[in-house]
Amino acid sequence: MKKHLKLILFFIFSFVIVITLFLCYINSFNSFSTISLVTSNKSNLNLNLNNNLNLANFYSSNFSSNDNIIAYLSIPKISLFNVPIEYGTNKNVLSKAIGLFENSNIDGGNVCLAAHNRSKTVSYFRNLWKLSTGDEIILKTKAKFTTYTVMFKTEVLSNDWTYLQNEKEDYITCITCIDNKPNKRLCIRGVKK
Repeated sequence: MKKHLKLILFFIFSFVIVITLFLCYINSFNSFSTISLVTSNKSNLNLNLNNNLNLANFYSSNFSSNDNIIAYLSIPKISLFNVPIEYGTNKNVLSKAIGLFENSNIDGGNVCLAAHNRSKTVSYFRNLWKLSTGDEIILKTKAKFTTYTVMFKTEVLSNDWTYLQNEKEDYITCITCIDNKPNKRLCIRGVKK
């Protein structure tokens, strides 16, 4: 009988040790998850703080004495802030700024913009493809701030000007090349909020 009692006590003691080790393991895993979550939230917080600081600079920045700059563009989702916009889409303009199509009006209607996505000088629309429905595009002119919400993203032929037509409603249309598709263009269309 004493032998059976010792055996039962041994099993109970072993069971308690196994359960204790298991609980310690689970607790350490939860601590690790909490640390990962805190680190992840800290990264998001830093990203949001940086975006908010960049937007604050965007809203407080003044137009320089450079008469060629007619507006500034910011797209927070792709960390694009305070990019100058100039009239025209020629090589000279696109080597330093975002270009406003000649038939477009910066103050309303369909604001049509073009920029490089891979260039030796500037590639402001490099990450334009990352935008999706609901993302914000902010335009600052000398007269006002306008926020647009992305409606859609599509590919068009390089000679398709459909989305660059004048419109009664306030839109913003951003056009850029597509890697390895020389006859195609990426078109992002946003509507005024």
